[in-house]
Amino acid sequence: LVLTQDVDRCVLKMEIQGIRLLETRDDAWIVEVGAGERWHDTVAWCLDQGLPGLENMALIPGTVGAAPVQNIGAYGLELAEHFYSLRAYDLETGKTVGFDKADCHFAYRDSFFKRHPGRYLIGAVTFRLPKAWRPVTAYADVAKALAAEGIAQPTPLQVSDAVIAIRRAKLPDPAEIGNAGSFFKNPVVSADAYARLAADFPDEIDSAVRQIFRTQLFRRRIDGVAHPVDDHQTAFQLFLTSFVEVCPLDFTRAFRAFVTRPECPAAIRIDRKSTRLNSSHDQRSR
Repeated sequence: LVLTQDVDRCVLKMEIQGIRLLETRDDAWIVEVGAGERWHDTVAWCLDQGLPGLENMALIPGTVGAAPVQNIGAYGLELAEHFYSLRAYDLETGKTVGFDKADCHFAYRDSFFKRHPGRYLIGAVTFRLPKAWRPVTAYADVAKALAAEGIAQPTPLQVSDAVIAIRRAKLPDPAEIGNAGSFFKNPVVSADAYARLAADFPDEIDSAVRQIFRTQLFRRRIDGVAHPVDDHQTAFQLFLTSFVEVCPLDFTRAFRAFVTRPECPAAIRIDRKSTRLNSSHDQRSR
């Protein structure tokens, strides 16, 4: 946390530790984890105990208690797929309550807790890890990394190692180079909105992360710390990752208005008579 002034209120920091195999069933292992445990340490512990299932989410920063709030996910897997239940303290009623998977209303990087911020303090999360394990390797980067090592039938640990290597290749170690990590949410729009966008920007419809690559925002640094170059670039990142919050019907018009503004960074500006982004890739190919 970066604080600009003292906080004049009670601050709760989750420190509940502990990981245990709660139950062994015929078809799955039930693992309970304290909310204060580091997420990556939990993934590593499960692998060490021969309990696979979470390996695609290796090296995600943060704690186990925060994971259900965001419904974290990476490289083809989301937390919700192996979530079983959790216990939380209701700060309004003072009672401890339980949530099963249906109660959490998981969606893409979303949950019941994200929609009710500040009310529930998650204390423990329980996972169901199926014994019938299958590697999740359809994600292009993972498949490429495994193929490069000549691995056709990976073990859980090999999948984890591949994911860790990919993450470390994309982001520097914060201990060596200060950075803001990787935060993005792929745009979600209606089928009609997508059709209009594809018609207006046939060469530019892509995931949020690829759009950020195109705008030259990736690996930007100021004084050794990863940082947006200016407010307009920050706005573009937020625009890409948050436009689902705005009426999709107006997205095409809003996108065109943003990237044609004179003050918009050159790397993402388009000519008012054109529908193609002036990306760094285009500049190199011309």
